[in-house]
This record gives sequence, structure tokens and C-alpha cells, in this order.
Amino acid sequence: MDLLRLSWTSKTFRSVLTNKSSRHIWIAAFDNIPEAHRPPPCPEDLSEIAYANLLYNPRCMVCVFCISPHLADPQEQGCGVSRAPAFWTAYVRVCTGCIEDWYPVLGVLVFSGVLMFTPG
Repeated sequence: MDLLRLSWTSKTFRSVLTNKSSRHIWIAAFDNIPEAHRPPPCPEDLSEIAYANLLYNPRCMVCVFCISPHLADPQEQGCGVSRAPAFWTAYVRVCTGCIEDWYPVLGVLVFSGVLMFTPG
């Protein structure tokens, strides 16, 4: 989680840590997590930074305002969800408000971690 937060602190850190040549840093960071708390191995079709973001960033990937305690605009309240749920088959973290808003656009329902395609 510390490495993920470090990648958010500046454009320079972001550039270095998101570069493919830095993959070994992310792998080492996951290896340093105590075994009792270590997540399953990163899926092959996901980068380590994307996996870390999905695991440790509690914000909705659509609105990002769901739980932010320090919003730039005090009028912007978000949906009030404390942690947007992760839907692992789609590799997304989406809050209840956004999944309801985006359902007609996407044409799919992400429910209980399973993609269910709607007919028609």
C-alpha cells in the first residue's frame, strides 16, 4: 500500500513506478507482505500496479468521490459509500450509485463478482 501511495505523490514517482521496468519493485513489495496477509498472486492479465490499486484503493473507479474525505468542492458529497466493492471478474471497484448509473450504458450487471449479461 505504501508503494501505491508513493506512486500518487508526484508525476516523477508515478512515471518511475508505473514504468514496465519497475515491475520488479512491485513484485518485491508484494513479496514483503507477511504471508498471513498476502493476497493471491497477481493475475497474468493485470499489471502489478493495477492489482495493487484494485486491492488497496477503496475508491470507486468511476466517480472516485465515494469516500474521499477531502473533496475539493465541499458541495460534492459522492454516494457516501465507505469502500466501493471490488468485482474481481471485471477487475473494477464500483460503488452502488455508479453501478446503477452505468448499468444502462454498459449493458451488463456486475453482481456478487460475476458478470451477468442482460438479454437484448
